[in-house]
Amino acid sequence: MSRKEREEPEGEAGEGDGPFPCGDEPPDEGPDRPEPPPPSPPLDGPASRFFAALEASLGSLQERAQRLIQRVNEGRRDDQGLVSGLREGLLLKVR
Repeated sequence: MSRKEREEPEGEAGEGDGPFPCGDEPPDEGPDRPEPPPPSPPLDGPASRFFAALEASLGSLQERAQRLIQRVNEGRRDDQGLVSGLREGLLLKVR
């Protein structure tokens, strides 16, 4: 960058001053951009079995997590009942 380019005010945009070196479009988004590759075919063999096992494992983990969350929520309800009972008992003793 030369000294002359540094001294120009920022408000004036000249040719080639945009964020992309050769125009206003990013290099990968022009009319000559290649099309994305087609989706890959389904997996066969060991990879397919691996992903099936992984999916089953994830399913069992989700079920286990759901059961644990339900247990925690039930424990909270029970604890809330105990705390409410204690609070009512204390209020009766204070009055």
